[in-house]
Amino acid sequence: MEKLLIIEPLSPIGHRDINQVTIELLKNDYCITYVSKEDYLDEAVLRDINFCGIPAALFEPSGKIKTRLNNLRILDYIAEKVNLEDYNKVLFMSYETVTFSLYARLHFRKLNHIFVLNHMNIDEVVFNRVKRMFFKLIPMQIVHLNYASFITDYVKAEFKKKSGTIRHTLNTYKLKDISCENDRLLDFLNDEYKLIVAPSNNRLDKKLVEKLIELDQSGELEKSKVRLFLKSKDTKYQGNNLQIVNLYLKDSEFNFLVDRANYVFLPYIETEYFYRVSGVFYDCITFNKPIICSQMEFFKSMFDSSGKIGYMYRSIKDLDLFLREGINSTPYSSFLHNMNALKKEYSDENIKSDLMLLFDRM
Repeated sequence: MEKLLIIEPLSPIGHRDINQVTIELLKNDYCITYVSKEDYLDEAVLRDINFCGIPAALFEPSGKIKTRLNNLRILDYIAEKVNLEDYNKVLFMSYETVTFSLYARLHFRKLNHIFVLNHMNIDEVVFNRVKRMFFKLIPMQIVHLNYASFITDYVKAEFKKKSGTIRHTLNTYKLKDISCENDRLLDFLNDEYKLIVAPSNNRLDKKLVEKLIELDQSGELEKSKVRLFLKSKDTKYQGNNLQIVNLYLKDSEFNFLVDRANYVFLPYIETEYFYRVSGVFYDCITFNKPIICSQMEFFKSMFDSSGKIGYMYRSIKDLDLFLREGINSTPYSSFLHNMNALKKEYSDENIKSDLMLLFDRM
């Protein structure tokens, strides 16, 4: 059995599900050694594999310079504990572009079996000249894995990097972890209304917020029998049919909110999202929930490949018309059908096949 080293050097909370599912999918085909922050994943997930924990002190919040120094220390710590040359394949589940580039040029230039997962990395090189420069310096033999083919095409065309596309993991464990003790949220829910939720903290477009508040205060949302519950980093509002909150939700409450929704609202600001995907979107697939979304490139690609999986608005005026009139006349059953077909496409077997084929070909 081939030896696979899976490394999660950043260990962000939002990547736990991806790490967990990846280990579960591959552990019967590879002898896995997994490296991450200590106490990052549950012990049950780590059963039957080798585990190396990185000291939590190296992940303590700090300024940009100290964080990057810690990122280098983390890579040094990993190199002390495991020898990458002892493994047939090495998969980095995340990386910080500047520090990884520096370290890879010093230590990985002779290695041709390293794969890295891109999350926000490619978007960052679009907006940040320094990160773009360092991304170019990452050794050419390292293979970049992306969650959408248009991102892979960009990496190949713009940077001439080895690159491949894999399906994003779905975490079906979430379907078993649904509960809510939040009175504010429970009081807002009503089965007589179509519920639209935006369950993750995003920066909302100011004009979009103004339009939603106008629809609430004018009674148009009440006429349409619609209620919106939105989380936001920088906006608060409480109305009869619209609530915008900066509220912490436990995992089970996040799942509860998505499970109860008729639509999940993904109002990403298009000019801030180019070459990345939406993690919440994959929760929508898991829970079979149609979406209402902006014209982010990722959503365009999903609508093109999977048909209408909800409503994609072109402008705030377009969204306004949908909430006033369109929401009660859309082919909702068709949206559900297409989402369910998409869920089958993102089966464990297909996700596993994507990874193993790329491991063999690259």
